[in-house]
Amino acid sequence: MRKNTSNTLIFLIYISFFTIIECVVRRDLISNALVPKPTDLFVLFWQQKEVLFFAFWQTFYLSLSAFVFAGFFAFILGIILHQFVFAQKTLMPFALFLQTVPIIALAPLLVIYLGFSSLTTFIAGVIVCFFPVLISTLSGLERVSINQEELLSFLKASGFQKLIYLKIPVAMPSVLSGLKTSAGLAVIGVVSGEFLVGGGLGALIDSSRLQQRVDFVFASLILLSILGLFLMQSVEYIFNLLLKKYLVRS
Repeated sequence: MRKNTSNTLIFLIYISFFTIIECVVRRDLISNALVPKPTDLFVLFWQQKEVLFFAFWQTFYLSLSAFVFAGFFAFILGIILHQFVFAQKTLMPFALFLQTVPIIALAPLLVIYLGFSSLTTFIAGVIVCFFPVLISTLSGLERVSINQEELLSFLKASGFQKLIYLKIPVAMPSVLSGLKTSAGLAVIGVVSGEFLVGGGLGALIDSSRLQQRVDFVFASLILLSILGLFLMQSVEYIFNLLLKKYLVRS
């Protein structure tokens, strides 16, 4: 009952917000050229649904692909680096370099190396997604207490058994946090690539900027926010669905 009341209150707050924006723009307190009316956005979504849906699908496909690819290999690499400290110290500076340099600065290099193709956009998304999952995996694996590890050593567990039955289960909450962060960053990386390469919502925003079509920019931003939230919530749902029993048993 309390949850339904909370959801209703949140819905009413959003309705009130959009109503206020509608009234403010209609009274010319804010120019319609700067902020479109919510009703105009609804009309735009209906009239241009083919264009918006096609751009959304392109960005969605590349964001999901980049996130899954980067998340999987970052998790595997995190486990490997945890086992080999020398490799961790060797590769981490390079990973830090890729994370600290803005992707919009690396994107021109990707275009030079890979050309104006969807592969460039995909790699841009992978670079942005990779580091948070890698760091969260390493951080989670190091959270195992000495007492827990000594207990498994007393039970004569092998290194592989310690990894599967202790370290990975303990690391999972941290990995989930990294995956959720990467899910949102995947959209940022892909859109950054689309600004240069073309295609998707990034190209639509860029062309709308040149045409002074603020309504298209706002519509694209709304779709990008929906995409980011969808990826983040999907990660948490699938993560809990697949690993809940594993985590409880461990």
